[in-house]
Amino acid sequence: MSISTTQKPTTRRIVGMVVGIVIIGLGIALFKQSHLGNDSISALNMRLAELLGISLGVQNVATNILFFALEFWFGRKYIGLGTFVNGICIAVSYTHLTLPTTSRV
Repeated sequence: MSISTTQKPTTRRIVGMVVGIVIIGLGIALFKQSHLGNDSISALNMRLAELLGISLGVQNVATNILFFALEFWFGRKYIGLGTFVNGICIAVSYTHLTLPTTSRV
């Protein structure tokens, strides 16, 4: 017997989610600045941003829109508030909260 329970997002959970996403964005920015390597999705976004001549944040949002379309098509029941917040806040956090040497196009 599987009982599906969906929790209504509380303020505490939303704040925790946003704080966690900002920390992830800062981690990506620090890895980019340290030149020690990145995770595969961030590396893909960084290279595509360089090739297309756009900022990393814009590239990240574009990639997230593509992933959202795939998720909407194949796994619509998994879409929630975190899907949208993650897709936008990661781009904003590592575009605007990075070290001053990060180039912005």
